[in-house]
Amino acid sequence: MGCCQGNSTKQTVSMKTSCRLLCTYYREATIKIKGNNNKTENLHLTFTEPMLFSSQKVQIDSYDLWISKCALPGIDPCGEKKTCQDYCVFINDETSVLLAVFDGHGIQGEKVAQFCSSCVESFFPDNKELSTSDPKEFLIALTEKCAEDLKQHESDIDSKYSGCTAVFVFLSGDAIYSASVGDSRAVLGTSSPPTVMPAPAAQIKEEDRKMLEEVKSRRQSQPALEILPVQLTKDQKPEDPEELARIIQKGGKVQRITDKSGKKIGPYRVWEPDLKSLGLAMSRSIGDSTGNSVGIISTPICTKHKVNPFADCFVVAGTDGIWDAMDNQDVVNYVEFYRDKCKRGCTSPPVESKVSPDNTCIAQLLCEEARVRWMSILEEEDVIVDDISCIILELQPATISLSAHEKRPIPNDHSPHREIEDLSNQEIAESASVRDPRRGSIILSAS
Repeated sequence: MGCCQGNSTKQTVSMKTSCRLLCTYYREATIKIKGNNNKTENLHLTFTEPMLFSSQKVQIDSYDLWISKCALPGIDPCGEKKTCQDYCVFINDETSVLLAVFDGHGIQGEKVAQFCSSCVESFFPDNKELSTSDPKEFLIALTEKCAEDLKQHESDIDSKYSGCTAVFVFLSGDAIYSASVGDSRAVLGTSSPPTVMPAPAAQIKEEDRKMLEEVKSRRQSQPALEILPVQLTKDQKPEDPEELARIIQKGGKVQRITDKSGKKIGPYRVWEPDLKSLGLAMSRSIGDSTGNSVGIISTPICTKHKVNPFADCFVVAGTDGIWDAMDNQDVVNYVEFYRDKCKRGCTSPPVESKVSPDNTCIAQLLCEEARVRWMSILEEEDVIVDDISCIILELQPATISLSAHEKRPIPNDHSPHREIEDLSNQEIAESASVRDPRRGSIILSAS
C-alpha cells in the first residue's frame, strides 16, 4: 500500500491513521473493516496486476508527446473472481491523437468494452477526412458506430442488460475535442483555466464528499506549480435535471435503493416502470438496449477546449474507478507532482514486490493511488473494489517554464442534488447484486 514503510510485500494498513504519502504500493495488504455487529475484522487482500499497460512517445505536428495507459482489475473482498470490464486504447497519426476509455457493466460488459475498443481502432484511420473537417461530428459518428455495430452483433454479445460508458478525447490542431457517454470522465490539468468551462464540474454527494476529503487531507500532493482541473466531459447521471426529464418523459423511473434499516444505498438508478429491472446507474450508455424504451440513449455530449500552449499540461481520461475515489483537484495535483519522477517508455508493468515511480509509468501510479483510496471506501461499505483505468496524455513536460497567467478559481458548486423518491424494496435490498451499489446495472429480471 502507500501508508507505511516496510521491506515485505505484506502490510497491515489503517487508512484512518495519519501518515505521509510514500507513493509505494505493495502487492498485498490487510485492512480493518466493519464485520457483523459492527465488530472490526481484518481483511487480507492480494492486489490484481494491470490488464492493460503501456507508456510511449508519439509525435504530433512535430511535437513529442508522452501517453501512458493502465487498467487495474477490481477486487471482490469475498474472494470471488472478478472479470475486468474496463478497456482503454489510444491511436494516433502524424497530426492528431485519439484517446478512448470504456467501462463495461452487466454480464457481458467486458465484451462490450472490448468490442468498442476494436471499433475505435478501425474507425479512426478510415475517417481521417471527417476528423479533420469536423472533429465533433467525427466523435459523434464514432460513438454511433460503436452503438450500431454492437446491435448488429447481438447474436455474439447480448447487450440487452449489458453495456459500457465511453469517454473520447481527440487532440487535433490547437484544440481538444471531447465526447462522453455515461459517467467516465476526462479532466485537463492547467495552470490557467479558461474563462468559460467546457463542462460543469461533477457534483459529489455529501456522504461521499466527507470520505474523500478525509482521505485527501492525509494523502494530498502539492506540486510546485499550481495546477487546476478543467473538466472536459459532463457526467451523465440519472438525477441530472435534463437527463431526468427525458427518462420520466419516456416512462422510466429514477430512484435510489434503501435497505431494511432505511439507509440509502448507492447512486440514483434508472428503472423500468415495474421497478424490478434495469437499475442502471447512468442515463446514457453504449448497449443496454432494454433501457432504450425508458430514455437510455447512446448520444454523446461533446465539448471543445482551445489549448493554451503556455498553461495546459496534461489530460487524464479515466473510468469512475478513478473519480469515485479521488476528486478532480486531487487527481491533477497527483499527476503533476509525480509524472516527471515516473519511468517512461516501459512496455510492461513492474514485476517487483512493490510499485513506485522508479519502476512504472504515471498512469499505473495514479491507478494504484486510486486503489489505496478505495480501501477507505471498503472500510465503511460492503462493496466490490471497482476496476480502475486511465490514459494520461502529457501536453507539456513537467519541468516547462509556464507563463505567469492570473489564476482563475474553478467554479465549485456544492449545491445538493435534488432529492428523488427513494426505492424501498426488500426484495431488491436483499438481492446479492446490491453488494456492489456503485457500479453498472442491477438485473432482477431478464424478461
